[in-house]
Amino acid sequence: MHGRIRFPALALSLAMALGMTTATPELARADTAGARQVAFDPSSHPYGRSMQEWYRDWWRWAIAIPFDRHPSLDPTGARCTADQNDRHAWLLGAQGTFTSVDRSCTVPARRAVALGLSVYLNDYPCPDPGFEPAPGQTLEEFLTEGARQTIDTVDALTLTVDGTVVPNVFSHRTTTPLFTFTGDVSMRQLDPCITGTPQQAVADGYFVLLKPMKPGVHTVVWTVHHTFGYAYTVRYTLTVR
Repeated sequence: MHGRIRFPALALSLAMALGMTTATPELARADTAGARQVAFDPSSHPYGRSMQEWYRDWWRWAIAIPFDRHPSLDPTGARCTADQNDRHAWLLGAQGTFTSVDRSCTVPARRAVALGLSVYLNDYPCPDPGFEPAPGQTLEEFLTEGARQTIDTVDALTLTVDGTVVPNVFSHRTTTPLFTFTGDVSMRQLDPCITGTPQQAVADGYFVLLKPMKPGVHTVVWTVHHTFGYAYTVRYTLTVR
């Protein structure tokens, strides 16, 4: 399988080596009409951007943050303010290197909330001399294929907001076209392909943009299970004000 796993980077490799299956799916209320209003439709263009563009920008944000202050590598949520420069959305860290995580974060009112439920960035070039497109294959086709193979291992996925199921969460799978990013060199600890200079990539994964929430305390929980037996739960307690 071609590609470079990002989040959950170390956790996936450890899980495959140790056979971890530790997460338990959250109990949630049944689907309601209200739940359908929580997330932007995957075919919509919130604030003038397609979901592919939002997902691309989430990755540009995620891969540019230094390793030692990265919100996806933080078990508590203390780093959730890192590089929050998008005036329309607050970007939350992904699962990271943990089998499960429980974070707390304060989010400004009137901002959407971006979630990477199960995410993968396939970038180029890499030190591996064999990591090249096949004859007649474009770079975009090559990177898309590797990313797709990884995300295809997700066989169970749930998302709840304040205990209510967000329906049709599998419809939120998003694959970007080929795009350019610049990663922080310290992120080589997760990805040896990072150069610290502009590179090309394709991202695939389950990405959800929640609509702005009312002021107060909200709970966002997602669970993911892979075909090879690895599972995890991410819980965010969000204080919106």
